[in-house]
Amino acid sequence: MSEEKKDWIGNIIYTKLREILIPQRKPDELIKIESLINEGDYNAAFSLLKDIETENSLDQPSTLSLHLIMASLMNKIGDYPEGLNYSQMGYNEVKSSKKKKKIELIDFCLNMALSLMWLGFLDKTLEVLTECEELLELSKKQSIEDKERKEAAIYYIYAGTYYFLGDPKHGMDYAKQCLDIREKYGNKSEIAEALFWITAHYTLLKDDFDTAVSYAERTQKLAEESNNHQIIAFNLMNLGILYSLEGEYDKSLEYNLKCLPMIEATGNHTLISAIHMNISGLKFWQGKHDEGYEHFKTALELSYQIQNNFILATLISNFVKYFIDIGDLDSAQEYLGELRLINEQKDNVLIQHSYLDEKAYDLKLKPDLESQIDTELIKQIINEDLINEALRQIINEDTVKNDILIVTLTLLCDLLLKKLKITNNDEILDEINPLLKRLLKICQDSNSYWILSETYTLQAKLALLILDIKEARRLLTLAQRIAEEHGMYILAEKISIEHDNILKEINKLESLKEEEIPISKRMDIIHVEDQIKVMLRKGDLSKIESFDEDPVVLLVLAEGGMPLFSHIFSERWSFEDDLFGGFLSAINSFSGEIFSEGLDRAKFGEHTVILKPMDNFLVCYLYKGHSYRAIKRIKFFIDHIQNTEEIWNAFNMSRNTNRVIEINKIPQLKSVIKQMFS
Repeated sequence: MSEEKKDWIGNIIYTKLREILIPQRKPDELIKIESLINEGDYNAAFSLLKDIETENSLDQPSTLSLHLIMASLMNKIGDYPEGLNYSQMGYNEVKSSKKKKKIELIDFCLNMALSLMWLGFLDKTLEVLTECEELLELSKKQSIEDKERKEAAIYYIYAGTYYFLGDPKHGMDYAKQCLDIREKYGNKSEIAEALFWITAHYTLLKDDFDTAVSYAERTQKLAEESNNHQIIAFNLMNLGILYSLEGEYDKSLEYNLKCLPMIEATGNHTLISAIHMNISGLKFWQGKHDEGYEHFKTALELSYQIQNNFILATLISNFVKYFIDIGDLDSAQEYLGELRLINEQKDNVLIQHSYLDEKAYDLKLKPDLESQIDTELIKQIINEDLINEALRQIINEDTVKNDILIVTLTLLCDLLLKKLKITNNDEILDEINPLLKRLLKICQDSNSYWILSETYTLQAKLALLILDIKEARRLLTLAQRIAEEHGMYILAEKISIEHDNILKEINKLESLKEEEIPISKRMDIIHVEDQIKVMLRKGDLSKIESFDEDPVVLLVLAEGGMPLFSHIFSERWSFEDDLFGGFLSAINSFSGEIFSEGLDRAKFGEHTVILKPMDNFLVCYLYKGHSYRAIKRIKFFIDHIQNTEEIWNAFNMSRNTNRVIEINKIPQLKSVIKQMFS
């Protein structure tokens, strides 16, 4: 063999060994670009990528790396058509090469699936994800970490895909599997992405708002720490939805308007559409219909472009209700027809339920046009089988998600209440009560505390219809407690005002027992239908005014009713006054009513009284006006008494010696009283 041939063979062997033993390095420019992307500096990364692409000076492996980085960057900034373009380009290049590297194919498939998901091509997304899983299973040249991180990326895309398919069970499972892996390796940006989908599922599909808030807070913290602009914007949108669910529409609008320019900068048309949908709904609820309609049109145009039927159906479903609520029945019918077409085209349970729900909502509200329809026709429409069939078809299906069930059960209750008002047949209440029990069970199971509190409020109003005033007050106390415990303070205050109004009108309500007033008239007095409207179109709680009460007397009693401490705020009262003596005498009856009936307040003339146990003591507060802040003050007082050793010891000594506590001798107690009413 000639020396020349030996050298030629030697070079081939050397080249092959080098390929095997020495991994190919990316050019420094690509490494720098990857670093910029990881730091969240997408503009600088994009500028450098375009320069390299224009120069066209890279070898084939580096060109593949360029396409992969470009696909990833396009997905991060929300340019999903371009992300899909680069993914397919790189995928085809690997497929057509003699050496089909599975790892590179997986990377391009992952980016392709992510683009397809956000563009709404969900069936195709699932196909590509299946290919990803098969390639990952066959790939043998990856470390355990690389393989698991790619698994996490697959689960991340599955979570989003099942979200858009309306399958919360599978979506949540995948999101949590993704989180488990990503927490193992500690990349904050990737963890924030997983948390985003968990928050989204809880917010829109699981109805567990408390848990959604905790995930949203974690998401925001990690997204900000890792400079993940996309997730920061996405998560602000989730927070806006959460505030809307709690009835705080001003805050919700603030978050939506804050994240709109951020999401517009990403170019993510799916989420831009969703934000405009949220803003339009908030504007409609504020009565700004022209502004709301402009945002609706923008959302609709984008939804048609992205071809995501889940987003489109959700948008149209919401606006069928809005148009009905403002009396624009022609527009409602037009968009209901579009929703029907989407339902017929796509086998998506969530879209089907939305269509049935809106169809029933549309039919249900026609009886409201009493000025245009005679009574007999109203009766006919209310008893229309089509309405009940549409609604009952939903509540009898096992796959229906909780928020659809909640709306449907509420619609059925509303229908029956309208029937009750027309017929004055109180037996209809026997049909409503089982529906409310099921509604309460669903709310408890899904931790939907907002609607749980409002349902107890509705039950309280129905108790008032049959003039069971104590039961109505007990239910309102329970509703307020639930709202308070779960941080829905504005809702709690609204319920407290309802309770105060009952106490204010208690004589009028008691007189109804003696009068033969038809139930339809009682419904008007008690405003039952207003409560249903609040539940269907969550009322704006942002405008509720808070009022301080006028304090009169604060007492702490020992067992047996012995006053150990008293503080009088009103100049009209004194210890020698008959009013004070009468009040002391009445406390036993108050405590009996409050504790036995599960209440938190009672009436004493023109005043209200709160009694709260404090171990072996009883705290009693008499005031005039609103109760909500009064109840909070008493909680504050009790906490400070029990957690301040000097004061607590003084109360126990006073009880043991039957001596009255003098406020001037205990500076800390004086300070607590001052803090309470400052």
